[in-house]
Amino acid sequence: MRPIDRGTAPRTYTRYQDAIGDLVDRLGDYCSYCERKIQVSLAVEHVHPKSLEPSLRCTWENFLLACANCNSGKGHASIVTADYFWPDVVNTHLVFDYLSVPGTVLSAGVDLVKSQASLDLTGLNRVPDHPDPAKRSTLADRRWQHRLAAFKDAIKFRPILDEQDTQEVRELITSVAKATGFFSIWAGVFTDDSDMIRRFVEAFPGTVAAAFGPDGSPTNRPVRSS
Repeated sequence: MRPIDRGTAPRTYTRYQDAIGDLVDRLGDYCSYCERKIQVSLAVEHVHPKSLEPSLRCTWENFLLACANCNSGKGHASIVTADYFWPDVVNTHLVFDYLSVPGTVLSAGVDLVKSQASLDLTGLNRVPDHPDPAKRSTLADRRWQHRLAAFKDAIKFRPILDEQDTQEVRELITSVAKATGFFSIWAGVFTDDSDMIRRFVEAFPGTVAAAFGPDGSPTNRPVRSS
C-alpha cells in the first residue's frame, strides 16, 4: 500500500460510481491496496462495505480505489478501522515489507498483528505455494507475479543508475515506475536516494510527500486525509 491522501471531497455524489474519475485524478489509476496500475476495471472501493454501512455508500471519505482481486478479497467484511492499517491514514511504507521475499508482502513495523490483519483482509500476502490454503493465490490472482516483475525491474535499474547517474536515466526510471505501479517497491529499492524518492512521490498522484523525510527515509505522516 502506498501512503496516499485523497484530499477533500470535490463534490457530492448520488451514485458512488460517479466518483471514479475524481479518485483517479487524485490518486492515479492504481489499486490503493496492491498498488498495481489498473487501466480498466478499477473500481470505487468502500472501506466500510456499502452493504453493511449504507449511510456511507456515497461518502468520499469512505472511498478508495481497488482492483478486482483486492476488492473481492476484502468482500463484505465488517470493518473496525482501528484493527487495520489504511493507506490514507498511516505511512504504510513503515508497516509492510516488500523486499525481503520478492513478490511477497510481509508484516513489518511495531504492530505485526495489525499489519498481518491488513494483509489478510485483502489477500495481499497470497502466493501460489503458501502452506495455508486461505493464503494461496489462484490462477485468477496475479498480484504476486506483477509484484515480482516490478521488483525485478527496480533491482535491474539500481546498478544502471549507479553506473550512469544522469537526469535522463533518473527520468527513465521514474517513467518505468509510473507505468508499472508498485510505488512501495520502487521507493524501497531506491530508499537511500532522496532525489529518486522525490521523483516517485511526484510521479504517483496523491502520494503523501510528508511520509518521507529530507533524506528520503520513511517517517510517520502527520495527519490522515479527511
